[in-house]
Amino acid sequence: MSKFKTSSPPVKSKIKKLVPSLPKDRKSKIKNGFTLIEVVAALLILSMILASVMVVVSHISDGMIDFRSETQAFAVARQNMEKLLSSPTVSDKSEYGILETNPDINWQTAVEPFYEPTSKRMWIRGVCTAAYTDSKGQRKTIELTCWLTGLTAQQIRQILDQQKRTEKWMEQFSQTDYGQQVTEQRKINLAFLKYKGLDVQGYQNFIEQIERRRIDHIAEYGFGEGYEDFAAQLVEDETDFLYRLGINYDEYVNFYETYDPEVDYNTIRENKEQQQKASQSSSTTQPAGSSENQSESQPKNQVDTKDIQLPDDLPADFLKQLQDGS
Repeated sequence: MSKFKTSSPPVKSKIKKLVPSLPKDRKSKIKNGFTLIEVVAALLILSMILASVMVVVSHISDGMIDFRSETQAFAVARQNMEKLLSSPTVSDKSEYGILETNPDINWQTAVEPFYEPTSKRMWIRGVCTAAYTDSKGQRKTIELTCWLTGLTAQQIRQILDQQKRTEKWMEQFSQTDYGQQVTEQRKINLAFLKYKGLDVQGYQNFIEQIERRRIDHIAEYGFGEGYEDFAAQLVEDETDFLYRLGINYDEYVNFYETYDPEVDYNTIRENKEQQQKASQSSSTTQPAGSSENQSESQPKNQVDTKDIQLPDDLPADFLKQLQDGS
């Protein structure tokens, strides 16, 4: 039996022939990695992506901070309204304070008379507000309103008598040297706020709170002992509020030294803003105004009207009807 000698086929040589060889420049490119242009392009793309991500993250963070502040402000206003509605009696008052857990939030509870022209009736309404500063530096206000109860003609006449006494006290205060000094100082403060574009309405509301506290103190204690300390505390509270609005002390001093009561500083600020917009190549959008949340309910409480003041803009026929005793 003959033996046949077999030999394995040259597989490697055949595969080498079938697979084409790579060009030399391609081999060098694989061996050496990415080129400098490719690395720079990749870094530019990566930096653009990271910048977009950071902008999105910043907007989300600001939105969360605003939402938390708005939620806290709404909770404070609602708590004050629930406290007011649960009270068995109400009287004309104006209370305010600062949230301890967030000093940026200040609140106010006001009980005031309101004339409804359709039915020609007087109502007592409660207004609870809470203000906070958003991430853009604007002052936002949450407001809750509740109609408490109506007033009879006798109660309104009592209110008118109380209003006359209050006007007498305020007239005595305005005739004093200190009262005139306070009035002049507030004119300068308002002019500076207008010039810098700060919250003028918030300051005016705060002044009303301050003067309401002054009236309550004068009605109970007069101008005797203890009034100077009380007045000093009002000045301190007003100064703290102005700093919270964003007043810079150095800028205010310079403004105070050059203040001219005949100048319209609001117009000056508007002209400066128009010049700045004209010099910019791209237009900018102004932020939207503050939003308000309001809630109304039907009358619930009894009223203690001995201290309630009437608005100054009551119709003449309505006042004549009160004088006739109807």
